[in-house]
Order: sequence, then C-alpha cells, then structure tokens
Amino acid sequence: MASIRRIAFALTITVAGFAGLSDATANTFPRCPKPTEHTEVVKVLTLATERSRAMAEDNPLLLADVGFYETELAATRRCVPAVAAARTSR
Repeated sequence: MASIRRIAFALTITVAGFAGLSDATANTFPRCPKPTEHTEVVKVLTLATERSRAMAEDNPLLLADVGFYETELAATRRCVPAVAAARTSR
C-alpha cells in the first residue's frame, strides 16, 4: 500500500510542478493539475481511494491511507474553479 501512496504523491507533485496556471491562480490553488490533466488525476485518485477503502475493511490500520487519498481528491476537486478559469482565458 505504501507504494501506491508514493505513486499518488509523486503524481501529485509532478502535476503540481508542471501546472501551467497563472501566478494568481497557482497561489490560490497550489496543487492544481494542468486543465488538460485534471480529469485523469481525479480518476486516478478516485480509484486509489476506493481501493484503499476496500483494503481498510480487512485491515483497519490502512484507514490512514483512506484519509490521505480522500484529502488529495478533495484538494484536486477544489481546483475546478482554477481549471475553468484557465480554460476560458485561453
């Protein structure tokens, strides 16, 4: 499970690092992926959240992983206004 967390963390860092948003938008939403990658990142994080929930049913120690993925998913979903602004400004 730790490897999935590392992959999700690396994906988040990579996407956030290459985000092509304006400075004002980037300061407001520092973890937002590129507008073209937003849907894919949400899909990956949703699948990881569901998978970690299923694994946590068998092992309650994995509930921390569920919280991690839910937090990442919520942060990415808050990027929707930034994504919409970036798409309309181009």
